[in-house]
Amino acid sequence: MPRSAEKIAEIFAVDARSLEFFRRALGVLVATDVLLRRSEGFRFHGASGLVDASYRAWQWLAPPWPLSLPSGLADSSAAETTAIFAILIASGMMIAGWLPRLATLAAWVLLSAQQDAAPLLNYGADHLLRLFLLWSLFLPGPKQAHARTVGSLATAALIIQTAMPYIFAGIYKWNDTWLSGAGLELSLAMDTYTRPLAANLRELPALLSMASRLFPAFEIAAGIGLLLPVAGGRIREACALLLAAFHLGAALVLHTGLFPLVSLAGLVLFVPSRGWDALELRLPMRLSKDAPSAGPGTGKQQPGLPFLREGICGALVLIMIAWNLAGLGVWEYARKHHPEWTRQHMADQGNRAPIIDSAEATSRRLGLPGQIGSMARLHQRWDMFAVVGKTSGGWPELEGKTASGRRIDLVEWRALTADRTRPVTVAYPGTRWRTMTTSMRPRGRQPLRCRLALTRARQWNRNHPDDPVVEVSFGFVEPDAKQPDGFRTRRWITLDADDLSPDSEACPGPS
Repeated sequence: MPRSAEKIAEIFAVDARSLEFFRRALGVLVATDVLLRRSEGFRFHGASGLVDASYRAWQWLAPPWPLSLPSGLADSSAAETTAIFAILIASGMMIAGWLPRLATLAAWVLLSAQQDAAPLLNYGADHLLRLFLLWSLFLPGPKQAHARTVGSLATAALIIQTAMPYIFAGIYKWNDTWLSGAGLELSLAMDTYTRPLAANLRELPALLSMASRLFPAFEIAAGIGLLLPVAGGRIREACALLLAAFHLGAALVLHTGLFPLVSLAGLVLFVPSRGWDALELRLPMRLSKDAPSAGPGTGKQQPGLPFLREGICGALVLIMIAWNLAGLGVWEYARKHHPEWTRQHMADQGNRAPIIDSAEATSRRLGLPGQIGSMARLHQRWDMFAVVGKTSGGWPELEGKTASGRRIDLVEWRALTADRTRPVTVAYPGTRWRTMTTSMRPRGRQPLRCRLALTRARQWNRNHPDDPVVEVSFGFVEPDAKQPDGFRTRRWITLDADDLSPDSEACPGPS
């Protein structure tokens, strides 16, 4: 190992028991993730879902991932079930510690393909989980992991990746909205994501204003603190504890799905050896079957594959850092090149309004490194709740009117009332519903809005033939400036009975 790589490995060494716990925690999270996707009550992709493979290629500027299933297979229900079963087997192997690298590779490939099939559903937890799986592929194998601590470019990658969401979340929040003291209050007004406790916190504007001014600096400082190998690791440990408490507190206020748990799994990497030693004294068995030796696991390795693995990992770490930096200001770059990209997509797919997401824009901005990063599924953007400007809350609403005159919420399958006051919390089947309906708000999403309204209404009609939906509207309930504490609905799309018939072509799609 080159001297510089040895130094990096020494600085970013991790207790072997932390790595063992981390790997198994990833297995649990992968299994939980796929089961949650399965339980959310609506097929988002596939032949009978919201987005099939041909529609995916027609609507999105980014091409499908090369390792995704071919189009005919990807849209089949049997293939989807088989893929889910395979992911569960891989996650079980990770939890049990059987062939961990092979199991992690299978989980990474299958999870990445599943995420690529339904981009609207992906949020921070999905990206961080996928990235943790990627970096785990480069960890030393069992023969190199018998030492008390393990240090390599892969452990450096994991620690840097754990720190990136905090550093860049703080950078994105370093704007006039947050620094003026309004950012946290506006975040807690995002009704789609708030829990009941948020309503109580909104009654404390002075506290929210002070916390808002401190948050950007806190996130940046804590993220950088995770990277500092000083004071015997005490700074890292303190920052990890503070961030763990932050995630637990945020989970009480906001619906963020698996993101706190995935983040906490990453923070386990910072548990020091003395912490595991103290824990093992209180447990009936060791957390790892391998007896740790006294020294770090950074000794000499046989030439060949380990050096190649380290080299690839090091190159991808540089691309990962560059990706996060290139994400700053990427929307200005995308606006500049939007006409050129749209013309090309029109020539290829016949769609005048492709979806240009931050991942594709960042990849194009980086050029060849961006293409390599896309192939490795390194795309990430940590601008969660980085609100800019004014917003007073609101929530998407998918309303169906049945033949009997009932008004139905086609997200939650429940009766709607005429009440338009701010709810304590908005009910959704899962975080991915929140992510998807929120992603419908930007311009250029009208075809997707139409398709969601159509497929959800048809699903209701298949399940309730005695009282079918004859009209559906999709819109956003927002504060009414003319009425204090009042709300109005801004309609995005309305479909009637003819549009909902099985042979209608109400929503545009690939020809």
